[in-house]
Amino acid sequence: MILKRVLIIALIGSLAVGAFFGTRKVIDLTANRSKIFGEETLVQRGFVPLGQWGKRDTERRESSREVIVIGAEEVRIIKDTDFFQKGDIIVNGNGKLIFENSVVEMSPQGSIFVRDKGEIVFESSTLKPHSDDPRSLYVNLSGEGRFVFNDSQGIHMLIASESAEIEMNNSTWAFYLPDFRGGGVQVRDAAQANITNSTIGGLAVEFPRDARVDIRDFEAGEFDEFNMKKDFNLRNVDFNVVLENTKILGDYYEGGGERGLSIFAPSGIRELKISDSELNKFVLVSTDENIGFDGLKLGAAQDFSYGNIRLINSKVTSQWGFFMHGGRGTFTNSKGLWFSIYDDAELALKNSEMNRFDPRDFRGVIDFENTIWKNAGAIISNNDFTWRGSWFAQGFDHEDFQPLIWDDSRVSREFFLDVLGLDPEPMFVSAAKVEVFDRDDKLLSEAYTNNTGRAEFSILFDDTNYKEKFTVKVTKGDGEIKYSVDFLTPTPIKLILK
Repeated sequence: MILKRVLIIALIGSLAVGAFFGTRKVIDLTANRSKIFGEETLVQRGFVPLGQWGKRDTERRESSREVIVIGAEEVRIIKDTDFFQKGDIIVNGNGKLIFENSVVEMSPQGSIFVRDKGEIVFESSTLKPHSDDPRSLYVNLSGEGRFVFNDSQGIHMLIASESAEIEMNNSTWAFYLPDFRGGGVQVRDAAQANITNSTIGGLAVEFPRDARVDIRDFEAGEFDEFNMKKDFNLRNVDFNVVLENTKILGDYYEGGGERGLSIFAPSGIRELKISDSELNKFVLVSTDENIGFDGLKLGAAQDFSYGNIRLINSKVTSQWGFFMHGGRGTFTNSKGLWFSIYDDAELALKNSEMNRFDPRDFRGVIDFENTIWKNAGAIISNNDFTWRGSWFAQGFDHEDFQPLIWDDSRVSREFFLDVLGLDPEPMFVSAAKVEVFDRDDKLLSEAYTNNTGRAEFSILFDDTNYKEKFTVKVTKGDGEIKYSVDFLTPTPIKLILK
């Protein structure tokens, strides 16, 4: 289930895409009360830990460590209960699951799936993860599944596809962390969302190839009335989002989740025009194409064009996403790049910043030149690729590698190091022996520096060793130096041999 959940995280790119606010009653953090639609606590004024969400004076507790399946004509009501769920919740057939005046905590291993004509209802309830990190909680609606959310609060991603329906009233679907923004509502296919008197973190939409779209003067804020089909001039689009007295939050954070409006568009879309608007993310989905962009910015109005896609005097605040199914991508002098990459694609980045990396079934090559990788990544699902060039990682813990996620993957990382000597002036050291050892001191490879003092070597990282340290030993004559490397070690490595 962990893998399934993580896959959904990544596909939020190809399909979509996390500090909660209060419930209907404002939690006063600053002695100043403020009502916004949904009566949520102001994000900028404080932080309410998830552990304090939905606390109730009840002694009734229930927990389930198995997958819950509600099907056929079954109706189950859980009322006045603190409910912990370790596995998935699946509602299908004509089944119906109702939570009333309850707190529902989902473990990181559990997601919610509503399929067929199933329905899940939350009345005066709280839906949250069983941790202080909201990123793991996903609600997935398909078929004609329905999600009803009244007088309630919850997070993180609510994804409606096919002919699913979302109905939300007088509720909050949003959360805030200093380095993350949560609470997204995503629609595609023929899904419908009707949201009234509420606050949500953000909207995400995936347009079909035949769509014609004209978005003008859009930015996050309070909407007395909003009808996406009408206000975005949608043609050949079956989904819709209708808002009434509802707020979409706009406290953006680079690479940090769901705020404002995020758009996913196929490279061959019939027509997409966005003018004088502000987006959270813009994601281009391509197949076997050669694409290249220079000077992509975050938070600054600019123009962008590709095929029938035009952004005119519009801002992208969090991420420029590129979902590449094969082909080649070249990016220079750009920021906020997010890649979900597949098949035998090739990717080259120069003088740029990548704030998320999500390869899937990837067999190609990534080549960096003076590039930063920061914030997040999920290297999962049958990858076997080559990673090379000059780059460094920022925002990752070098002990547990958080927030990097790794599973079912092999990466051949190519390192290069420069060896200098002092005799007495700095000089290149040629013909120095470079040996690489694993944690058991087993020799993995050896090489020699060239006449510019440079040597190259590779380490194959997989599920068993991607957090391990490897030892590089450089020797020449009586000189010797040892250096520890791991998957996140920046290159080039520069060593002085004494």
